[in-house]
Amino acid sequence: MEGLISKVLGAYLNKFIKGYKQEMLTVSLLKGTASMQNFEMNGEVLQEILLIPPKLEVVNAKCTSLDIQIPYMHIRSQPIVFSIDRVDVTLVEPEVVKPMPNSLAALMGANTGDSDSNKLRVMKTIQVDIKEIHLTVQTRGHASLHSSFTPSIIIDILGVHLATTNKDYKVVDLTQAVVVDEKTGLENLYKFATVDSISVSSKMTANEAPVSILDNLPCKIKMLTEINTASNIWVSSSLNVVFEELNFIWDQTQWQRIADLSVSFQSCLQREVPHREGENIVAGVDVTTNKISYSVEVDRWTIELLRGKNSEDGWAFFGFGLKGLLSPERKTTFTVRDQSGKGADQAVEVWESVIGGAISSMSFREKSPDGDKEPQYTRLISQVIEGQVQTGAGDPKNNMLSVQAIRRAKINVDAAIKKRIPQLELVATANGLQMVYDNNSWRDFYTFVVEGTVENLVEDKGKKVLDKVKNKIETEAKKETSAEEKEAMLEKLYSLNAKFTIEANGTTLIIPNDPKQKQYEDIKVKALHVKAGKIQLTNQPDWPFPPFLKDGLEALPGNRQEVTPQEGAIHKVQGELHNFSVTLVDHSPNATQQDVSLVQPASVRIYGRYFPPSSVGTNNHKLEATFNASDILVRVSTSQSKYLKRLGKVNFEWGKKSHQEDKERRKANKLLASAAAGSSSGKTDNSEQKSEEHIDPKEQAQKLIESGVKYGLNNLLVTAFLRAEKGVFIFPAPSAFGDIKELSEGDANNNNANTDPASPKVKKVITPEMDNMLAEAKFERFEIAVDNSISSQAVVIKLRSAEVTGIDHPRSPVTFELRSKADNFAQNATNNQTLHLVYDRQSPKNQPQSMSIWGRLQGVHIKSIAKPVLIKGLASKATNIDINSIVTGLFNRFQASAETRKKMIEKVKEGVEIASHVSEEVAPSGFNVTWGAEFGDCEVEYLQQEANGSIRHVGSVKLSNNNNNEKAGAAMEEQLIKIKTDLAIVTGEKLELQGAVQQSKEREKKASSEAEDLGRRLADIKMQSAEMQSEIDRLQNELKKAKAAASAAGAVGGVTAGAAGAAASAAGAGKATLGKLGGMFGGGKK
Repeated sequence: MEGLISKVLGAYLNKFIKGYKQEMLTVSLLKGTASMQNFEMNGEVLQEILLIPPKLEVVNAKCTSLDIQIPYMHIRSQPIVFSIDRVDVTLVEPEVVKPMPNSLAALMGANTGDSDSNKLRVMKTIQVDIKEIHLTVQTRGHASLHSSFTPSIIIDILGVHLATTNKDYKVVDLTQAVVVDEKTGLENLYKFATVDSISVSSKMTANEAPVSILDNLPCKIKMLTEINTASNIWVSSSLNVVFEELNFIWDQTQWQRIADLSVSFQSCLQREVPHREGENIVAGVDVTTNKISYSVEVDRWTIELLRGKNSEDGWAFFGFGLKGLLSPERKTTFTVRDQSGKGADQAVEVWESVIGGAISSMSFREKSPDGDKEPQYTRLISQVIEGQVQTGAGDPKNNMLSVQAIRRAKINVDAAIKKRIPQLELVATANGLQMVYDNNSWRDFYTFVVEGTVENLVEDKGKKVLDKVKNKIETEAKKETSAEEKEAMLEKLYSLNAKFTIEANGTTLIIPNDPKQKQYEDIKVKALHVKAGKIQLTNQPDWPFPPFLKDGLEALPGNRQEVTPQEGAIHKVQGELHNFSVTLVDHSPNATQQDVSLVQPASVRIYGRYFPPSSVGTNNHKLEATFNASDILVRVSTSQSKYLKRLGKVNFEWGKKSHQEDKERRKANKLLASAAAGSSSGKTDNSEQKSEEHIDPKEQAQKLIESGVKYGLNNLLVTAFLRAEKGVFIFPAPSAFGDIKELSEGDANNNNANTDPASPKVKKVITPEMDNMLAEAKFERFEIAVDNSISSQAVVIKLRSAEVTGIDHPRSPVTFELRSKADNFAQNATNNQTLHLVYDRQSPKNQPQSMSIWGRLQGVHIKSIAKPVLIKGLASKATNIDINSIVTGLFNRFQASAETRKKMIEKVKEGVEIASHVSEEVAPSGFNVTWGAEFGDCEVEYLQQEANGSIRHVGSVKLSNNNNNEKAGAAMEEQLIKIKTDLAIVTGEKLELQGAVQQSKEREKKASSEAEDLGRRLADIKMQSAEMQSEIDRLQNELKKAKAAASAAGAVGGVTAGAAGAAASAAGAGKATLGKLGGMFGGGKK
């Protein structure tokens, strides 16, 4: 009896064990056991049992001890137990990949009777217990940057228990374990395994000591096998590995090692598997395909990336519910939707393979953020649902991230239907994703991840792709191809039958201030929050024609109201953005207002489709697009505008600096790699760089723009339509920017502008009054339709109503206000448009061109308010405006540096030069222009603001209903010019008279002041004159006394005569002085 059992078991063990001999098996009938020692297993059979892909080949599989427990009394209800002490398996990437082995199918064979079915049932329901498994997987290192590397991983598995279960993965009686699906005829066999410990290490070369990746990790494995009951053919299997927790800590060196391993294994698993020779289809099942799908689930996981080996600085990921899926081709049904609305949907059989992944929730942050960063912004990525940060696994419908890529093949339908079945489909969704854009942290993390292996791999693959495309183009250019072949090449080039769908719900992007940037010191805002309730983007929507485009076609003139057919290689796109908002947030303790909304929630939709040249029968490309926006409310104050400007400037400068640093870093790494390899590639790169420096980038850009515009006008058929339902834009009034005070830094209270170049840098201070100087623009139903059909172009603009207030510049002599008269429009009136403009240009090839411009303005009230400024000579210049002087004046008032002005002037010159070159192509000689205008219930009111602030009505022009041709329009234009000129003359004369009166008053005041001065001088001189007269009288008295004395005493006659002479001289001088004063002032004594 024991010999019979040994013979029966040997018939099957011979398939699993190399060199099997009956004496190798020891059987105990009474115990129901059998055992073997030290044998080698069949690699092909083991490959199928362990679901190992054929890109890896089992080259060694040894077992130290095997014990078999056979419940021969309960063979149908209890499993056969295989107990194994130790298994050593070596997998090697083969030089040539072979087809998937089919040894088990040969073992199972066809259904030949009950005895064979019973034997097969026993083999399917075995139980396995293994103490140790040591698995080595070695790759060939094709994609490694190091030629000597053959990366491999060593997996040590302890305590494996594999049993047959029911569909809930519960161990039950075997009679309840196997489930047959009556509809499909497939038998589902469920297996469940537990693993006590898994340890993984890696080696880059054969002689290197293993480096640990993870240690002592338990897991669970769920397996499902589908078998065709009619043929006993294995249809498919799925392997699901479940980990409760994963924890990784890697420094820069270890991460580079992981990257090398990943690249090598990716290159290995991407290799193609050839088909097996012989019969491919057995009982309707393709036996050549890879039938194994793999999935991994992790309940909780942590990944820490450290900048250094003993450093605590770096980044950390904390997540819940990580899932990954890799599924081979499976036969399924794809439904092709009927887009006409008249036919039925069509079901098509296809083969699909799937790869995907999902994260239930996750947070990503810096391990040691700077202390001055706001705590709520240290999480760079997190999930926030209904205002709460998610810290655990939630509803699978609310996975934070999920990505799925589907590849479809073996589509056996006609070409028209096949084009509507995407051969590659990518679906990505996100829920509650919140990202903090800390540019320095993200840049450091990006450098940590990509530097080295990943970066070089991307560059290498990109170069190979470009070289492949270049070689293909050169090869095709040398061939002589017919028109049909060229059309087929175009169709193949543009026919990318791939679909992508991206959807994000509750997404938030936060841009915090960099606390190290001094530019934010005087701004209270802490961060900018950009939120989107829903974002959806797809390139293969179900609509046959872009929504809203028919409304635009109806507005176009001529014969442009046509719908392009669906046939051909069409590429469509649809984008929707709902509940989009922008908010400024201040979380500081003393903040008076934490959230300030810049953009209220709004919705935007974009639809478009593209026809490549092969689908329109010519070399022309055709593009159709529509843009639709709901109610839009934007409010930006002066201080907020200043903040946004600084934010953009800081990030732009940071981006330029980072790009240059990355460029230098990659260059240095290449030089180091070249030096280590002993090559001269670095010199070659330098020579290439020098040769590139001789090419003028401006000249290249100019030629590219010119050729692009010319090609677009001559080869691009465009039909586009934009519609915005309502909009309110509140923004800083020009007067606010004109009143900004420029103060020296460090002296914000000083009201004197510092203009000394050697003084500290000047900054602009915004006062509260200036922050509230806002202009406002409103509109309702704004539409633009554009069409270019090579031989003609058209633009139509419609505006239902509009209102503009607060447009006031301090240097402008006039303030404007514009309003639509709402009572002029009925809700469904035929011509309920404030503005309707139509531009139509006919440009037939080699023929004179014509242009038509027509416009209608209805129900508009415009106020022109003149400010109280002096306008000398305005009347003489009203009809002779010197544009050159105006432009020169603007440049003279421009406050930028000379270098900035020079650059701007050069850019303007470049633009003018490009425009002139393009105009030579699109606007040859022979140009006929016609125009027309209609006005209805329009009013232009002229007002004068007095010096005291009051507003005085000057005059107005009203048009109740007018349909004008060119002649009548010219007459109206002359009338308007005359009214404006008369107003300017009257205003100028008035202001000139006011100026003359002011000058007269100033002259009178000056004369009065001079008269007072002369009066004071006259009084002084009169006092001097009186004093001199008194002196003269005294001298005359003395003279009289002297004469009297002389007559009395002749003895002293000589002396008396001398004194009398002196007195006479003094008296004569005094009289002469008095005579002069009397002549000057008309008074005084002579």
